[in-house]
Formats: sequence, structure tokens, C-alpha cells
Amino acid sequence: TQASQPYALAADVAVKEFDVGPLFRAIDHSRPATVEGRFDVTSKVVARAAKFAGLAPGLTGDFQLTSRGGVFRGLPVNVSHLVENTSKLSGWIASAGTAISSIAGKKDHADIGNKVQAVAELAKGLNPIPYDQLSVVMSRDAAFNTTLKDFTLISPELRLTGGGTALHREGASVLTDSLAMEFKLRARGRQGDLLKYLGVLEPQPDDFGYAACTLPLKVGGTLANVDTNELNARLVAIALEKSGVTDKAADLVNKIFGGGK
Repeated sequence: TQASQPYALAADVAVKEFDVGPLFRAIDHSRPATVEGRFDVTSKVVARAAKFAGLAPGLTGDFQLTSRGGVFRGLPVNVSHLVENTSKLSGWIASAGTAISSIAGKKDHADIGNKVQAVAELAKGLNPIPYDQLSVVMSRDAAFNTTLKDFTLISPELRLTGGGTALHREGASVLTDSLAMEFKLRARGRQGDLLKYLGVLEPQPDDFGYAACTLPLKVGGTLANVDTNELNARLVAIALEKSGVTDKAADLVNKIFGGGK
């Protein structure tokens, strides 16, 4: 009620060059900030609180944030366990295969050795993503739930768009609200080549040369601690299913012992 919340605010607010990195690092100093960059922020907000200091945490309204350069770590893909468990076998296959091809007079023209290597390189390209442009349009309702209406990231080889929600938990900041987002990834250049090699890139690029990735990119967790376990599992499954490690190993053994004539 107005009697219990005598302080009120209604304003159009514009902020230039707001550095978001310290906000993320304040939540967890042990983790790199999910987003690093300076943002121009425009907003139309309202708030009501029992004390003046409570106005800022209680802001609701519409917000638009734009940045012209920074780092995005919102897709913390981690397939290190896959690489660790298969790198020795893949390395042996690659070296043995090269040797056999040399003996047979064949040239290995591919610079991507196998699916495991492609997944590992792709993961490094997704986390972190140095961006040229990042814009976010969002709103926060009276229950302090946040709707991410439009998220757009542009980098030289990747375009990431999406939306979702951040459901508020009492006493939590917006960075620790429960996150549910879905992204659409488009790629070109080296990242596009990797996705194409993995069989998860549509053949037709857009006017800027980016083609759509067919993998669903669902993100959970919080803004400060993003969860991409589903994406990790999909990438590992692709690498193991299509790596050809077993088939290559059998083929090489047959060739070595004269069974692959």
C-alpha cells in the first residue's frame, strides 16, 4: 500500500557507458563475468518502497541495453572430458592414417581431423565470444520477473539471437534469478566450417554470409552462473556418434595387417 511504501519513483532514465562486469563479479569472484562490456542503457521505470534505498532493487519497467564491444560468456560449453578421453586415440588414428596415406600416395587435405577435434574447437569459439555488438530489450514486471524480449549478439563469425525469462526468487538479485532462454545461432567463417563438418549447419546463408545452426541452444541456471548442460550433452553425442573413431581404427588395423586391400 502507499502508506507502507511512501517512497515512489517514475522516471525515464538514460545511462552512458555503464560497465556491467563488476555487477557479475560481485556475485561470484571465482567466476569470470558472464558479460564484460560498457552499455548504453535507456529505460522507463517505476518503483515503490518503504525506504528510499529500496527503490533501486524494486525497479520495474522496460529497459534497452546496447554495447559496441565486449565479451560474452553466456554459452559456457565444456567438452574437456570428451577431448581428454579420446585425444590419445584420435591422435594415434590421425598420425597412423597420415602415414598410411603417405605410403599409398594419398594426401590428407582436410584441416579438421575428426568430429572430436571439431567439437573441441567449436566449444572454444563459443566460450567466450568477443562481440562487436550486443543489444538486449527486456522488461521487469511487478513480481520482479524479467522477460528478455530480444537478445542480439554480433561477432565476425557468429550471430546469436534469442529470448526468454528470468524468474525472480525472493531476496535475490536479477543476476541470480532463475534463467530460461533459447538462442538461435548463425555462423560463418571457421565456426561455420566446424558446424558444417559436424552436420548441424543449414546450407543456405543469409545476406551477410551467416548460416543457421540446427542445434537447439537452451540455457538455464542464472545470469551469473549459466547452465548449458543440454548443449554440452548434444555436442558430446554428435562427436561420439559421428567421430568415426571406431570405424577408422578398424579400417587402419585392416590396412596394416593386409585386410583392407
